[in-house]
Amino acid sequence: MKSSEIDIHLRVYHRAQKDIILLWSTANLTADHKDNVKIICSGSPMKFGITEHTAQDGVSKPGIANDTMICVIDHATNGLKANAKYTMDVILGGIDSEPIMKKIVVLEVGVLPSFDKDKKSARVHLMAWDYVTNSWVKVPAIKNKKYGYAIPVVQVPNDYDESN
Repeated sequence: MKSSEIDIHLRVYHRAQKDIILLWSTANLTADHKDNVKIICSGSPMKFGITEHTAQDGVSKPGIANDTMICVIDHATNGLKANAKYTMDVILGGIDSEPIMKKIVVLEVGVLPSFDKDKKSARVHLMAWDYVTNSWVKVPAIKNKKYGYAIPVVQVPNDYDESN
């Protein structure tokens, strides 16, 4: 397989105030591609740390597949700003084999790529109005194996006195 045909699935894993984390697949890479990595941004070579993620004791980190290269690019070390958008050239290999060259756009901190879908359901919470504090509060839920989720309910006896 030619180097130009290898898809490394290059992606931005995380963009924070202090750094950028890139991931790519190492499944079809040679030792040259893994060991000789260059990242260039606006004509300047970046300083970064990389490690290949493989399952240790058969257990993989959540959210990161086995045979994945993890690359951390520190903002301060490279003169990058969190509120700036960058296009980076990632070059793998080139010493003992044909290099693999990929471009990636790294958006500003907090900006979601337009092709990624925002999972609004991950941020949806059941809320109720609390008349004592005059604010919205999260309603607690309890997971039950048989019935799914349930909302705890307190039955107040007819002779309940609120002054207690």
